[in-house]
Amino acid sequence: MFRRFIAATIIGMVWFVADAYASHSVSFDMSPMAAGVMSDRQSMQVHLRLSALVSPNAPSIDHWMVRVVPRHVGWTVDDYSPRTETASTMTSPIEIQATEESTRSSGISGDVAYGHLVRGQLGADRGGKHAQTWTIQRHAPIEAVTASGTIERGRGVYFKMNWTAQQVLEGEKEFSIAFEVPSGCRGGVLDVTVSAHRQESDDDSKWMEIPVIGSAGDHSGSRDVQRVAHQHFAVAVYRDGDEQAQALAAELTATEFTLRSAAADTRPTPSIRSLPGLLRHVAAKFNADEMVDPIWIDRFIAGVADPYVDPAITKLPSNVRVLALDYADLRRQLTRLRDQPPVTVSPLSSR
Repeated sequence: MFRRFIAATIIGMVWFVADAYASHSVSFDMSPMAAGVMSDRQSMQVHLRLSALVSPNAPSIDHWMVRVVPRHVGWTVDDYSPRTETASTMTSPIEIQATEESTRSSGISGDVAYGHLVRGQLGADRGGKHAQTWTIQRHAPIEAVTASGTIERGRGVYFKMNWTAQQVLEGEKEFSIAFEVPSGCRGGVLDVTVSAHRQESDDDSKWMEIPVIGSAGDHSGSRDVQRVAHQHFAVAVYRDGDEQAQALAAELTATEFTLRSAAADTRPTPSIRSLPGLLRHVAAKFNADEMVDPIWIDRFIAGVADPYVDPAITKLPSNVRVLALDYADLRRQLTRLRDQPPVTVSPLSSR
């Protein structure tokens, strides 16, 4: 039993160090609100700006994977940008030269002597040389700078952005998606997941790997690819110019901020600056009585946890549960906000 505890402790220490290493190497940020511009037809265009900060001690990043999926089932992707783009590190085609050379030569020579008085030499020579040169041009090898396409049967879109000589994956990137929305739609919620990946080398230590469940358009489940950062954003979308929808989206984002702050204060994270503190932290994770879901807030914001029945939420203090219920109610109001149909008043009813 003691050996099992020691083994579990070592595994927990490895997971904790790996998680801390990954979570602080790359950080993403995105605005919690976005205005949707309606076109002449029933299409709403949304612009998203994603910022990334890479720490100096972060591992080399090979690519980002950005996935955008609307929470409402009635939304489908109509258009998106950037599209798939390719580039080459060479500015001109590759030129190859081949040369063929042939030489022909013949000759005759001889010495003639007559006693000690006359001596002579005869000789003849003939030669030729022929050379041919060919020049071949080949296209320079290209690589994908950005790859994009639809996912989930056209409901969402993904963007895979590679770190190349033409593109640096740090700073701000802009994405544009046009959704076909139901008639009278005034707002909704987008789930945006962002992850940073690196290609594994032979010298990488295997214990620092973080296992990931692969998803559509994402190769993070491969053994040769390691995910070093991952974040989820719930973006409240309101129809541009709709003051009521904008106010509702602003209230939703403010409630999310308050809820996250309350969730962080509910169970303070113990200080892990020493080996005994780390052992107590790991031991608590294996104690069923003290085990608390540390990511309930992320599951709830992502819409996969019901605040009425989820055990991690029902055990929270009353003030935090009230905030969660308020957030769920505001989110429901925004996604169900519709234009009111015109009321037709008959001549008889107006009398």
